[in-house]
Amino acid sequence: MAWHWFDWVVIGLYFIVMFLIGMFFARRTKSTDDYFKAGGRVPALVTAMSIYANSVIIYFIYCYTCFCL
Repeated sequence: MAWHWFDWVVIGLYFIVMFLIGMFFARRTKSTDDYFKAGGRVPALVTAMSIYANSVIIYFIYCYTCFCL
């Protein structure tokens, strides 16, 4: 299947929109500490749920690779 000019236009627009969104939110971030801590606006429960979800996913991936190999 060949790529047409419309495909390239859509990909170009996607990258332009992503760049503009990045520039908009980059102005709101003052430092790397502010970026990684989300300005101190994330509640502890949300952070704990995120850490737990990541741990569960890693556990399932590890078990899947151990039993399938």
